[in-house]
Amino acid sequence: RHQIFQYLADILEAGPIQGIIILLDELSEFLRSKPTGRAFNEDIRFLQFLGEWSNKHPLWIIATLQERIEDTGEIPQEAFNKIKDRYPKTISLTAKHIEELIQQRLIRKKPGASEIINQIYHDFKAAFSSWLVPQDRFYRLFPVHPQTLKLLDQLKPLFSQHRGIVDFIHYQLRGDPSRRIEGMLDLPADSLLTPDRIFDHFLRRIKERVETNPYSEVVYNYYQESGESIFPDPEERAFALKTIKLLILQAISPWGYQLSLQELAETL
Repeated sequence: RHQIFQYLADILEAGPIQGIIILLDELSEFLRSKPTGRAFNEDIRFLQFLGEWSNKHPLWIIATLQERIEDTGEIPQEAFNKIKDRYPKTISLTAKHIEELIQQRLIRKKPGASEIINQIYHDFKAAFSSWLVPQDRFYRLFPVHPQTLKLLDQLKPLFSQHRGIVDFIHYQLRGDPSRRIEGMLDLPADSLLTPDRIFDHFLRRIKERVETNPYSEVVYNYYQESGESIFPDPEERAFALKTIKLLILQAISPWGYQLSLQELAETL
């Protein structure tokens, strides 16, 4: 190890290379996959070594973690403190970053769309006068319903953090025949990506988890099978099933936040 990095130091001193960047993707999964404690500890020591080496040489290490590094294995407190000291800068992804990603990369609005989108906003505002979503935020997220982002952020621990959120928004809009996702690009402009679609998108995950499986196999299946007798009107039945999906998502959210009737209506 020391010989290799001495070789790199010689290259940097000789030029013309001015620095080295090491990118580590899925670092938490990499550490978690170690078959033995010895292999895990060896990688932890190597991270310490890289951090020490970067203090003396033009080396930058950028690593992505899906969870806190202390949750990836049994790291001795002394080693953990050394890693924290050598990697002082931490950048956390939040719902705000997802909003920027939607606006700048995931969704491109057609020329002249602003007038139509603003009219859709005023139509919603006329129907729900207490709706607190600002017009500029509605435009930035369109056609993603703002409440969809909020609920996705609450459900991150269940659905693969932010990667699952990006996958959801991309394929719900674009469509994916292999997963029987129809997409929304050909729907009327006032059709928003509402949070009940989260249930459909992550249904397999909900079924796989022991603690959430009954919500799908018992609760939702009951209303799906009995919906016609409870709600004879097809339109009412469709909204009833959307409501059930949304209530299930609220129930399995680690935050435990419940929508009021007003918020439920605005969300649907």
